[in-house]
Amino acid sequence: MKKRFSGLFLCLILSVSCGGQFSEIQRFSIYKETLTVGIMSDLQIPENAADDNLYVANTKKALEYFRSQNIDILINAGDLTDLSANSSYDPYSQLLQTVFADKRPVTVQVMGNHDYWNSYGKAETLQKLRNRFQEMAGDAPWSHKTVNGYHFLAISPVNGAMDGSYALIEDKIRAEIETAVAENPKNPVFVVTHQHPEDTVYGSDDWGNAALTKIFADYPQIVSFSGHSHYSLLDERSVWQGSFTAFNTQCVSYVELEKGKENGSIPPCAEDSPMVMIMEISSDELKIRRYNLAEEREEKSPWIISLPLTPSEFRYTTEKRLAAATAPVFPESATASGVKPTTVKTDGKSVAGFTFTAAEHPDFVHSYEAEFSGNGQTVTAAFFSDFCAGLDKMSPNPSFAVPAALKPGEYDVKITAVESFGKKSANQVTGKLTVGR
Repeated sequence: MKKRFSGLFLCLILSVSCGGQFSEIQRFSIYKETLTVGIMSDLQIPENAADDNLYVANTKKALEYFRSQNIDILINAGDLTDLSANSSYDPYSQLLQTVFADKRPVTVQVMGNHDYWNSYGKAETLQKLRNRFQEMAGDAPWSHKTVNGYHFLAISPVNGAMDGSYALIEDKIRAEIETAVAENPKNPVFVVTHQHPEDTVYGSDDWGNAALTKIFADYPQIVSFSGHSHYSLLDERSVWQGSFTAFNTQCVSYVELEKGKENGSIPPCAEDSPMVMIMEISSDELKIRRYNLAEEREEKSPWIISLPLTPSEFRYTTEKRLAAATAPVFPESATASGVKPTTVKTDGKSVAGFTFTAAEHPDFVHSYEAEFSGNGQTVTAAFFSDFCAGLDKMSPNPSFAVPAALKPGEYDVKITAVESFGKKSANQVTGKLTVGR
């Protein structure tokens, strides 16, 4: 998985090549008024994966769905592989050829950090890894393409470091954006990177890149697509507008969430809802639809971006959505029944836990905050809800393991519900809990 690197870590760097060399613009014309774009990210196909490997199977579903939608353009925001081996690229390369045998879409693809990594310190130059990506995926790591006059920039990181090192090629990135904007200042410019621009979409505070935000902030025409964090597309923070527009792409592999919750950043439901997106580009708007590969259905309402891109008219700013957001509410049945002891499974073991009736919200409850008071201590802890399993699968009675910090004894417990933009329930569920070790 993406952030669990020890003995594997980065390949030995035998080259100081900075990278970031964009080739001449490739121009395509498709005789359609509305262009359809399939968007995916973070396949992380392992070495020597069989056809029934979950991530390979998800990739196949994604490409077949895109084929059914008659996509004209395919965006892949990086981490095609787990460790950059030919045998990791093979399933993806073969599926592209098979699924799109009669009509391959225009591809806009970037390398991710995993596409620079390899197993157990095997020495390979950066350029060799880039060449492998280009040979197997069919795109240079840095490319500039137009389709019906719309510009698409693919901007790979220059190495496998977690910061992406986009700052090292800032001048080259700006030059390509300037060229795109100069050709048609009113058109969106679609930019694909592996990392998010920092402090934009869901996941960008933990896994974003400040250099990208600095660059993109000068161009309101930019529509950014990025992966890397694996954060859930079900969360409305996966679209952001400020000085430009940005989208998180989630992943085809496993969901990861922010740090700091008791039940961990890689939840038990991490592999339950792999997702992709479809974007429709018309003269007056972008429509972005979210698709659940496991459930074979669209999720939630489409995001609509009006064109031309005018910051004063952006609808998905954090300020506007925070103002419109409502707090979760616990139903009377929840407050009446209170918090009850239970047992839960953690890493295959049964441990002491607590359960209660879920709060309600027009979208979904993102997490719960619990306060345990008694026995000479007060402990606060936060827990993710099970939203990543699918909104229709969320338990009406969430259960969580008792925090390890609690000493044996009796505690008063108070539970508060929290929605995605941070608004908290005015009412709480309370109860008593006896903890024994």
